[in-house]
Amino acid sequence: MDTQTTQGSAARLLADQSQGQCKSRIPTSYDKAAEAGLEGYPAAKYPHYLPTWDPNQKYPPLKPFDHHDRGRDADPSFPELISKDVSVKHLSPTIGTEISGVQLSRLSAAGKDQLARSSVYFEAHTTSVVWHSDVTYEAQPPGIAFIYLLEKPETGGDTLFADTVQAYRRLSPAMQERLHGLTATHSAVEQANASKVRGGTLRREPIVSTHPIVRTHPVTGEKALFVNPQSTWEIVGFKKEESAMLLKFLQDHIATGADFHARMKWEDNSVIVWDNCNTAHTAIVDWEDGQRRHVARLTSLGEKPYETPYAAS
Repeated sequence: MDTQTTQGSAARLLADQSQGQCKSRIPTSYDKAAEAGLEGYPAAKYPHYLPTWDPNQKYPPLKPFDHHDRGRDADPSFPELISKDVSVKHLSPTIGTEISGVQLSRLSAAGKDQLARSSVYFEAHTTSVVWHSDVTYEAQPPGIAFIYLLEKPETGGDTLFADTVQAYRRLSPAMQERLHGLTATHSAVEQANASKVRGGTLRREPIVSTHPIVRTHPVTGEKALFVNPQSTWEIVGFKKEESAMLLKFLQDHIATGADFHARMKWEDNSVIVWDNCNTAHTAIVDWEDGQRRHVARLTSLGEKPYETPYAAS
C-alpha cells in the first residue's frame, strides 16, 4: 500500500491478585514487571512486540498526504484472494468472513488490492472495553488495519466487530437526513492524559480533529456512522447536553445492534484485517486471572473523512 504506517502492540496480563477477578481494560498503572515475566507470571513469548517505555522517545506530528485507496483498483470478485483451494466461511449475514488457506506474505499485488477492499479473518497464517474505531482523532485516520495474535488465554478474549454501514442503514430516513451535515470533534487529549496518569509515555503531542458524523466510503460510496465513545467528544454547534444525548444514542445503537455484529474467536497465529472506515470493534475482557492476551496491530493511515450529500434510499 502506498500509505504511511504506524505500529502498536498491546499486552493484556491480568494482575488483580487480591480480588481474583479480571482486571479492567485500563489499569491504574502499567505493570511492567508482570509483562516481563516476574512475580510468578510467565514471560511473554514475543517480548520484542511488547510496548516500549522510553520517555525520551518522541514522534513528530503527522503531515497531510495524498492517499489512494488500493481497494479502488481491486476486482470485487476477489479472484486472486479467493482461489479454489481457499475455504470461505461467512460469520454473519452483514459482516465478517473467515478465510483459511491464504498465505498473506505471498499475495500478489492484485491480491493485496483485493485484501484492501475486504474485511476478513485469516486463520493460522503467521506473517479499551468500549466500541471504537482506531485513532479517529487523527486528521487522516487509519484505513485498512491488521491485528495478529501472539499469545492467547485458554478461553475468552474474543473481539467483536460492528458494521457501521448497517448501523447507519438501520436508522430512520428522518434521522439519517438529520445527521448529514453534522460534524464532531475527535480528541486524543483525554487518552494522552490518562496514559500519563497511568505511567505511560507520550510520544506525540495529542491533537483534536473534526470529522463528519456520517462518513462516505472512498471505494464503495456507502455511508457509515463515524462516532465512538473513546474519541468522539462533542458535536460541533450543539449545546453540551444536546451533543451528549445524540452521541450516546448513536454509540449505544452501534454497541447493541447484534444483527450487524460479528464475533471473532482467536486461534493461534490468527490475523484479522478490517476497514477502519466502516467498522467499530471492541475486545472482550473475560479471561482467567494470570493468563496473557498479546496482540500486535499494524494500521495504514487513510484519507481525510468526508461526507457526500444525503440521498433517500
